[in-house]
Formats: sequence, structure tokens, C-alpha cells
Amino acid sequence: MHMRVLKSPLAVLSNRVAIAGLSWREGKNSSAARGYGYDWQRLRAGHLAKHPYCAYCLRDLDMCGMTPAEVIIACATRDIPEPIGSIGDHIVPHEGDESLRLDPNNVQTLCKRHHDGEKQRRERAAR
Repeated sequence: MHMRVLKSPLAVLSNRVAIAGLSWREGKNSSAARGYGYDWQRLRAGHLAKHPYCAYCLRDLDMCGMTPAEVIIACATRDIPEPIGSIGDHIVPHEGDESLRLDPNNVQTLCKRHHDGEKQRRERAAR
């Protein structure tokens, strides 16, 4: 029987640590230490209450600029679900910059699919 030697997971982890060392997040283990404490949670909750729909979904559905009531009617007319977003996202990544972190004009609503997909691809490409 021929046995194959597997790569050590430690080698993979050591590569990740080297890359992580370049981040402003280094050594900040809690969400509060990364800038997502009570002040951010309050800003996020207020933003999501006023802007419940994913900005990227609205763009894709050609519904930008519609009021929430108009979005509800348009979705009902098209027989599609409302594009609810649950993530308060920084339009420009704050990277620890306090002036960007709590700027209400730097927050947009995104759904998880757009936040974890298109938005992260754009941010990675910009680096």
C-alpha cells in the first residue's frame, strides 16, 4: 500500500500569520477593539432602520432612489422578494480612521451575499 505524505496545516497557518501582520487589525482580537463597539452598533442600528434595503440589490434591480414604500410596491408588482439588507457596511474602509469609522455618510446597507462577495472583491482589488 502506497502512503501519501500530507502537508502540515502549520505551514499554511504560518503563511496566514505573515499576511495578517500587514493589517491595521493586528492584535485587535475583539470586535470592539476593531472599532465595532457600542458607538458603531448604535450608528449601524439607526442606519439600518432608515435604510433597510441592500444598496447593491437596489442598483441591480434599478430601484435606486426609491422610498421604502416604493420599493415594497415595485417588488410586489414584479413578484420578487424585498431586497432586505442586514449589514451596515463602511463605503470607504475605515482601517482604524475615526473620522471614517463613525461618519454616517460612510455607511451603506448591504445583504450578506453582496457584502461577502462583490464588496470584498472590490476592496481586495483596490489594495
